[in-house]
Amino acid sequence: MNYKWKLPTEVISKKQCVINNDKVFASLGKRAIIVTGHYSAKSCGALEDVLTVCNRNGIEVTVFDEIENNPSLETVVKGSEAAKACQAEFVIGIGGGSPLDAAKAIAVLAGNEMGALELFKNQFQTALPIIAIPTTAGTGSEVTPYSVILRTDMQTKVSFGNEKTFPAYALIDSKYICSLNRNSTVNTAVDAFTHVFEGYLCNRATVLSDALAMDAIRVFGECFEALLTDKVTEEIREKLMYVSLMGGIVIAHTGVTIVHGMGYCLTYFKEIPHGRANGLLLKAYLDYIYDVKKEKIDLVMQLLHCRSRVDFTDKLEGMIGKAPLLSEDEVEQYTELTMLQGAHGGTFGGNPVACAAALATIDVLQNGAVENAAAMGEYFKNELEKLAAAFQCIGEVRGLGLMLAIELVKEEKLPDSELTAKLKEKVLEKNVLLLTCGTYKNVIRFIAPATVTKEEIHMALLTVRESLLELQK
Repeated sequence: MNYKWKLPTEVISKKQCVINNDKVFASLGKRAIIVTGHYSAKSCGALEDVLTVCNRNGIEVTVFDEIENNPSLETVVKGSEAAKACQAEFVIGIGGGSPLDAAKAIAVLAGNEMGALELFKNQFQTALPIIAIPTTAGTGSEVTPYSVILRTDMQTKVSFGNEKTFPAYALIDSKYICSLNRNSTVNTAVDAFTHVFEGYLCNRATVLSDALAMDAIRVFGECFEALLTDKVTEEIREKLMYVSLMGGIVIAHTGVTIVHGMGYCLTYFKEIPHGRANGLLLKAYLDYIYDVKKEKIDLVMQLLHCRSRVDFTDKLEGMIGKAPLLSEDEVEQYTELTMLQGAHGGTFGGNPVACAAALATIDVLQNGAVENAAAMGEYFKNELEKLAAAFQCIGEVRGLGLMLAIELVKEEKLPDSELTAKLKEKVLEKNVLLLTCGTYKNVIRFIAPATVTKEEIHMALLTVRESLLELQK
């Protein structure tokens, strides 16, 4: 069994854990910036608790309460300027996923001299320490390094994060979610569920992540009926906070799948809350991957007390409603924007960016554009840089596609037919080029030609459109 596990965040889950943890706040400095939205932190009492603790410990506080749903790059830049102006030594994020994600971006920008777009290169080496206090049971952002920021220039949300953006502390008290209305409760609960579910089905899942995911799914199963019937008690809310926390821990190690990448467009263009957007995509996603993930999916259905995946998706639709109809132009636009995300590598069916890199490698090798491994390495390095700029996700680019290229250039140069056969063998062995929500047939379709053009690579990347079209049915 191969796995790696690390959680730098200290988690404290207890009633009154904010008001009774002076040492957590005092340990990080004497000046802080609170990052939150306009209302929720005030209405649930979390902001008042934090201000009480800070005042009691002589911590100077600046409140930046301008975080919108789906925080924009422009807003986090403004927040970082406020953090620098007050010489903040640490950041306190209070709220749902939006304020917590914004807090991470502000912590990085305030702790470094860098441009805002450099966030997405993930090359920063420091950030201000963060205390994360969730007021919804959804994102699990309090225990992940990820920050998802709205890029208006790209018309979608883009994520970044490395080890430095894990919060130092996560303070979890379910009393802060007791005032949530039904829609917010349901939408965030579905978000928490999709985290553990996607993490469980993800290519990067391990025995440890599966153990946590299965327990969180079991607990969500205990909440499912209450969510369906709108009988959410304080006990149910506490369980949902647990599911959210476990979801964050799981995806911090596995990442998410194409469901999240596709959901961002529904949020940006249709103003559908993030959790609901994910839920709307689950039926098509499960239909596509069922044949290869049948055992896992069937086990999840048992834990949810559902007769089948159809029973589950029917109940889910009854809870969150139907997906909006999309025009053909919207399908094309959303598909291309989805490919800017880094969530594809976790989906069975492969990694479109690594796919593009590997296809470019085939083109070079088969057409004799380079003569030796050294030249190949230089060429491929340049191609990687182009891809990284285009896709804004260097972490995805440098993975399996590069590994495949290195293996191939170490071998003796083969005739085209032998090279193609060798490549197919490696592809089938590693599942590197199984396209998102696709089949082996799709793979062969795009690697069979002697020359792979840029247009064909583009078409390969757009196979995800089939999932969007499924929403129309």
